[in-house]
Amino acid sequence: MVKLGVIKTLWLKRIAFIMNKIKTNGFCGLQTKKLNAIAPSGPVTSLFISGWAGYGCLFPCLSKKTRFVLPFDSGENAGADSLPAQGWDVVIGWSLGAHLCLKHIHKIRAKKVVLIAPFLDFCHGSSERKVQEMIAGLDKNPGATVRWFWKLCGIKNSPKLIIEEREGLKAGLKFLCQSRIDPGSLGTDLPLTLIHGLDDKIVPPGVSEEILEHLPHACYHPLPYGHFIPEEEIIKVVYEQPD
Repeated sequence: MVKLGVIKTLWLKRIAFIMNKIKTNGFCGLQTKKLNAIAPSGPVTSLFISGWAGYGCLFPCLSKKTRFVLPFDSGENAGADSLPAQGWDVVIGWSLGAHLCLKHIHKIRAKKVVLIAPFLDFCHGSSERKVQEMIAGLDKNPGATVRWFWKLCGIKNSPKLIIEEREGLKAGLKFLCQSRIDPGSLGTDLPLTLIHGLDDKIVPPGVSEEILEHLPHACYHPLPYGHFIPEEEIIKVVYEQPD
């Protein structure tokens, strides 16, 4: 006959295991069910263009349910090449990805475009010297440089990711220093939504407000986050319909 103490110990271990799974995977499982209801299995109809060092592990659900593009990954998918030439239900761009969407807005064919922390001129609101220091830091320790950036973005629990690739990351930073968008070129009939963190320490939220002056029909969602917006919040804005 099994003793009560043994049973209790086994149950406590089982509960601890389940709670750990919920902590690490629970939200993704819940959100994947929601996304499955909205975008069932079949052709992928949403495009997500991420930001600098915006690896898929930062967006575990969206990276699986969308065509996920990491600009300048190993030097590929650079610039306009990050925008696959096809029609989409939804195009989402974060930071560098949002900038690329704005830069090539007239090439996008989509029913809805969502831009997270967009900017017209990255170094207008950020220090070019700091970007150059990041480029130098990539030669010394790419992992530490990316983790420092993630922390500045407001990512509290950064994923354990071994980062050895340098050239694509450096190319992305150099692009940020050089790329500019003329506000007068932003005219578009695309349904646009802008999302910006009110505590963004990389791209000030006022940048989105300036962009909105040139996109008067766009919707705006200021959220209480930093440069990084958790994917559950993105999903709420992008996919969930109002009651």
